Amino acid sequence: MTMPCRQSEVNGVLSLVQHSGRPCNPGRRHFADAAQSEMSTQTRIRSASPADSVAERAPLTLPFERVTPESARFAEAWSRWRGTRLLPGRSDMRLGEIKQFLPLISLLESRSPTEVVFRVAGSRLRDYLGVDLTGSNYIDLAPETFRQIRIWRLQQEVTWPCGALFIYPHRFPSGHVAPAETISLPVDDGRPGRPPMILSLVTPMTDRVEDPPPPGKREIYFAVEFAFIDIGAGIPDRNLP
Repeated sequence: MTMPCRQSEVNGVLSLVQHSGRPCNPGRRHFADAAQSEMSTQTRIRSASPADSVAERAPLTLPFERVTPESARFAEAWSRWRGTRLLPGRSDMRLGEIKQFLPLISLLESRSPTEVVFRVAGSRLRDYLGVDLTGSNYIDLAPETFRQIRIWRLQQEVTWPCGALFIYPHRFPSGHVAPAETISLPVDDGRPGRPPMILSLVTPMTDRVEDPPPPGKREIYFAVEFAFIDIGAGIPDRNLP
C-alpha cells in the first residue's frame, strides 16, 4: 500500500541525499570504545569498497520466501543504481523511479555504533509515530530490552556491508497491532572514510488507517522476523549478537 507523494517531498529527499551536510543535532556517544569501533568499521569498508566492480552484478536475492511488491521494486531500483559496483553512490540514486514510495522512505547516517541518525524521514512515517523522525537517533528509539541487538544489526549493515529485510509489529493508537515490512540497503556516503548510509522503505501490510498518535515518547518496535541481504560481500552467519 503506497501513498501519494508531493513534489516538494521528492525535491526535499533529493536535496538531502545528494548533499553531504549533516543536521545540527549531534547525539552523544554512549560507549567509550565508539571511536575504536568506527576505525574498525572504516577498515572493513575499505576492504569492500563501493568502487569495486564486476562485469555484471546478479540481481539481489531477498531472503524471505514472499515479500511485498514494494520491497521487490525498491530492491530492483537499488540494483539498477549500483550497476556493476557493490553499492550505489548518493548521486546515482534516481528517486523519481520510486517517488510513490518516498512518504515511507528514510535515510540513516551512522556516526558511531550508538548514533545512527535519520537524515530524512518521509511524511507517512511522521504520521505513523506522531513525530518527525528527522534528526532523531534510531538507536534511542529501540525498546531498552532490544537496544543492543539494534546496535549490532546496524553495525553489520554498514561494515560488511549488507542489507536487511524484516517485519516488525506496528501498534496503532487504538492498540491494534499490524505488521509492517522494512527493507534497507546501503548507499555510499561519498565522504572519505565514512561508512555507508542506509536507505530504507517501510511497507504497511494492512489497509488500516488511524489518526496519528498524540505527541510523546515514541519507540520503533523490535523486528519479529529478520534476515540480512547479501549484496555481494557476504552476510553474518547469525541474526543476533
